[in-house]
Amino acid sequence: MGNEEYEIKYYINLKNDIEVSEGFIYYKTRLIVPNILRKDVLKLLHETYLGFNKIYNIASELFYWLATTSKLKIFIGQCKTCSKYLKTQIKKPLINHSIPEILFNKVGIDIVE
Repeated sequence: MGNEEYEIKYYINLKNDIEVSEGFIYYKTRLIVPNILRKDVLKLLHETYLGFNKIYNIASELFYWLATTSKLKIFIGQCKTCSKYLKTQIKKPLINHSIPEILFNKVGIDIVE
């Protein structure tokens, strides 16, 4: 069975929740994205580089297609920019310091980039 046949059978099971409005097909309130447009939708969702969780929340609220989550993970996983900066998002441990006995004997400053 080809991928298209599988998708048709999948959507047939959802037929009670699918409706057509102004030429668009919706599953409940979410737009069903045809296979030919999914890559474009993924690009548009990802162009802000919000990270997987935020992009997934937006996508799951607005769009619907079979295996949305896995396609989104693969797409973001292949992004060179995300791969580059994902490693820098690891939180470094706080540096402990001694507490001075005299007030203002030691002054500290946090530097933020």
